[in-house]
Amino acid sequence: MQICALRGTPLSAEKRSAPVQGAEIAAAKLILVMENAHKHDVLSRFPTAGGKTFLLGHWEGREIADPIGQDLDYFIKTYDLIAAGVVSWTPRLKAVGMLA
Repeated sequence: MQICALRGTPLSAEKRSAPVQGAEIAAAKLILVMENAHKHDVLSRFPTAGGKTFLLGHWEGREIADPIGQDLDYFIKTYDLIAAGVVSWTPRLKAVGMLA
């Protein structure tokens, strides 16, 4: 939350991570994860998510390591990698009509 505030990204104080549920997977058109381990976990729990689960850093050919337990600088670097992943996905999602 501290990094989001520093970067001007609004984030509700009530927002917390939570395990993904089957209904969320079924409703999703695209599932973006940070690490291959996350992708493996999603696919092992929800095999039908196979064609719609990708790394956020897919277009850069990279995983984004989970920053849990790391220092503030690591969280800042992770935020920047996440932002770059979002930027790389945006035109592709627009091109297929998933974003306006």
